Amino acid sequence: MMQKLSNQQKGSLLAFIGVFLITPDSLLIRLSNIETWGMLFYRGAIPFVVVLIGTLIFYNKNFLKKLLGIGYPGIFYIFSFSACNITFILSIQNTNVANTLVMIALAPMLSAILGAIFLKEAPDKKHGLLYL
Repeated sequence: MMQKLSNQQKGSLLAFIGVFLITPDSLLIRLSNIETWGMLFYRGAIPFVVVLIGTLIFYNKNFLKKLLGIGYPGIFYIFSFSACNITFILSIQNTNVANTLVMIALAPMLSAILGAIFLKEAPDKKHGLLYL
């Protein structure tokens, strides 16, 4: 019989699943013989087509209205996501996979530190290990 998971257990499970999925992906990128820009094209084109088809099906007649309504936040998201994908591939292909994965794992902690410094947002001491 399954017992109900606490929020912390759910978070740990999601983190484990994320690591479990991203590690083989990183190794497969490194082991493939595809050049960097070709890999970037395929890693961008395949999700683009899938999301495009999904949004066409979901929004149907309102697709163009929704697409034009993304505004500046949507445009910012597009460019930041593209930059993240490009730097991830470049990092995987030019450094050790372990170094790249450690940098990705440190991102939440770095965000908490920068948020505390620049935004004066103290991390939640009840759930976090980081006390600033």
